[in-house]
Amino acid sequence: MMQNKTITGEWLEKAEEDFGFASSSLEFKNYFGQICFHFQQASEKYLKAFILAHQLAFRPIHNLIELLEICRQKEIEQNQIVFVNWDSLNKEGISLFMSDNEKDWNLSKVTENTRDEGKNIVLIIDESHRTAKTSKSQEIVNMIVHFDINF
Repeated sequence: MMQNKTITGEWLEKAEEDFGFASSSLEFKNYFGQICFHFQQASEKYLKAFILAHQLAFRPIHNLIELLEICRQKEIEQNQIVFVNWDSLNKEGISLFMSDNEKDWNLSKVTENTRDEGKNIVLIIDESHRTAKTSKSQEIVNMIVHFDINF
């Protein structure tokens, strides 16, 4: 479910550099402030990579607590666009985004939480997906989009 593997990979590379530098500098007792700074930078970059990889609402902040809260998000933000590989949802076997897990990070729970927040979900399936009319696809569509018609 990576939004952009290149950008996510860049964040991870930068995080690894900061972490590696800080780790290798621990022997220098007089530089704990700078070492802590690089550990903090590594933590921030790892969290931002996670946020991008999971297509969470990203904003330019440096507060680790706020970044952790974003990582715990289990709903789609207002006006957020989420791209999911339709074929990976439809394939036989295990799809990580379709299966239950201990963190409740799956399509069913995220869409349920989003609807519980009073937000509407618009689902667009690219016309190139010939499987869009299969029974499995219809189950997925019904799980994502619930129609509440009130007269």
